[in-house]
Amino acid sequence: MPPTFEELDKLSSHELRQRAFKLAEHRHDLKFFWRMMKEIPAAESVEGEPDKLTEDIASSRSWLNDYLHPGHPLEEAMRPVYIDYIQTHES
Repeated sequence: MPPTFEELDKLSSHELRQRAFKLAEHRHDLKFFWRMMKEIPAAESVEGEPDKLTEDIASSRSWLNDYLHPGHPLEEAMRPVYIDYIQTHES
């Protein structure tokens, strides 16, 4: 049974990011990391075709972890993305 929105909304943004990243990494879900890169305004300059993406999951996750470190202003704004991903893919 996937967690409810209410359960996930009680978690901090940092906890949501960690949980979503761990789940996506476990699922080898490059699309999630690509989505994250598209969602971050600063990443717009590196936006391109997903099939041309040369970074692997580990480097994408590393880049996002560096960019969305705890306390980063965008961490709160990304909460809906984390919650949606966890609810959709975690069982």
